[in-house]
Amino acid sequence: MTSDRLFKRLKKEGKNREAKALEEARDRFEGERTTAAWKRIKSLLEDRQISEKAYRSLKQEEGRDPVATLRALEKADPATIQGASPERLRAALPIVKS
Repeated sequence: MTSDRLFKRLKKEGKNREAKALEEARDRFEGERTTAAWKRIKSLLEDRQISEKAYRSLKQEEGRDPVATLRALEKADPATIQGASPERLRAALPIVKS
């Protein structure tokens, strides 16, 4: 990742304030991106009549990347996951580590 290289270079050059600002901006972006992805996932699941329990099950699963899950959900055939149980939904949307 480019920001990682820049962060290391800034630290090496002694520009700690700039490095910290970059790190905080990246963390803020990743947090907002994660939140937005989970909101979109929840909305898609509600549209496809999938229970809140299935959504929580996905969200609590360790190692699940919300952005990759969102991509997989958008590509999945709505007919195959319509009204799916939590187990069937997890099987249809495998964990993809980022």
